[in-house]
Amino acid sequence: MIVIEKVHTGIKGFDDIIEGGLPRPGITYIIGHPGAGKTTLALQILYNRALQGEKGMYVSLTEKKESVITRYKDFPVFNRLEEFLQKKQLMFFEAIPTYGLGKDMVISLIDDAFNIAQENDVKNIIFDTVTSLTMYLRRDEVRTILSYINDKIYSSKIMGIMIAELPLYSEIINPPNEEFMCDVLIVMDYVWIYAGAPKLDVRLIPVKSRVGRVDRRSYIAVISPETGVEIIGTIETEHFTPFRQG
Repeated sequence: MIVIEKVHTGIKGFDDIIEGGLPRPGITYIIGHPGAGKTTLALQILYNRALQGEKGMYVSLTEKKESVITRYKDFPVFNRLEEFLQKKQLMFFEAIPTYGLGKDMVISLIDDAFNIAQENDVKNIIFDTVTSLTMYLRRDEVRTILSYINDKIYSSKIMGIMIAELPLYSEIINPPNEEFMCDVLIVMDYVWIYAGAPKLDVRLIPVKSRVGRVDRRSYIAVISPETGVEIIGTIETEHFTPFRQG
């Protein structure tokens, strides 16, 4: 029998709206608009768990390791990032699909990532972004790879976070990621807020959870280098419209 624990993220306001934390073992999908803070949210969870003594791994399917580290190392909220990398409290693994790299090679890279994770007693892992897989692979191959990652996460008893992109001007997720596989689904998108002068904000919605109750309300997420992601309150329905209608 698998015992599932709830892992506190340490993010202001976030644990409250997901009833105490994310599942381990388990899979959380964070889906949203480009630049809405998906990677920051996921990395902040990984970092906060490192502060609690747990090891984490960031698997990049899009960017080079140096690019991600350069972008975040000077954020005050990640002020021990370089220290954790040196001590291997946090690890980065590149599994970037390139033209001509087939399904079997991608699975081989994933195997390498999980082998390193097991050797280093990694408790939490991020895959960013699974959307990139569709640039080079067929839809059925993407499904096979996502199912394979899911199986690895459960068999390794790891908390897994997968990030996927939501196109700016559409509600249709591209690629058709297998949200039905996940235990928790979080959506982050842009909305126009009309309480006063119109402004563009990030909305965060806890859509699904198999390990707790979610209210599916719309929350305002504020992202800054000083504090990372914070949930500061709900959005009243009559005061906003989706980005595509702005």
